[in-house]
Amino acid sequence: AQNAELTQSAESLSRDLSTLAAARDFLTRAYDSVRAGYLVLLRRGLRKYAQLVTGRDESRLDVDANFAVSAVDDGQSHGYAHFSRGQRDVLDICMRLALCDALFVDEEPFLVLDDPFANLDDENMTRARELLNTLAKERQILYLACHSSRA
Repeated sequence: AQNAELTQSAESLSRDLSTLAAARDFLTRAYDSVRAGYLVLLRRGLRKYAQLVTGRDESRLDVDANFAVSAVDDGQSHGYAHFSRGQRDVLDICMRLALCDALFVDEEPFLVLDDPFANLDDENMTRARELLNTLAKERQILYLACHSSRA
């Protein structure tokens, strides 16, 4: 009787394991599919916004499956740590804007920016302001700054 009971319990646990494995596989495929779909949109948005801020062709920028930003120069990939503090600030705001575009396809969410350009030089700050002025025509932006030069 105990052997039959244990066999029945083992069969039940085996079915549960199969169900959990199938659910895990389904969720993994769904996650990878969603991430891949957003990845294309993020890459496109990152390059678009970075070009608007820097005034240069930013097709060298890339975003990987973990949403890490890199740039390819002379055939070599450079990670986030390779960029200056100002460049990282530009990339951060561009990634946020690209993410907003990817997540809100049919809506224009408002943006709250807490001094995102603190480390930009004057030339990039001018372009960043132009970017914000362009974006402000389409969406509401709350921009907080602690220094009048960036207001």
